[in-house]
Amino acid sequence: MASVGHADFFPNGGVNQPGCPLNVLRFLYLFDHHKSKMIVICSHIRVLYFFTNSINKCRFDSPTGGSTCTMGYHVNTTCRGDHYPKTTSKKPFC
Repeated sequence: MASVGHADFFPNGGVNQPGCPLNVLRFLYLFDHHKSKMIVICSHIRVLYFFTNSINKCRFDSPTGGSTCTMGYHVNTTCRGDHYPKTTSKKPFC
């Protein structure tokens, strides 16, 4: 994880997303390639849902308040810094 833009968003801390299996099971790769792949994909693919749901359904505001830096489609172009919005574990994740 590294900040690379004017504003960077790390939902739920940027590691594991609620509702996804924990990545501590990386060793499963040796035993069940398909299951291990799904564990890794779950948290990464969630960004697609976050963005599409941000268009009309959800607001992903920073937990410290301030809707200026909401994550997703409606982000303000003046938003700066790192932000850590919280999401839920089930669709639509807001």
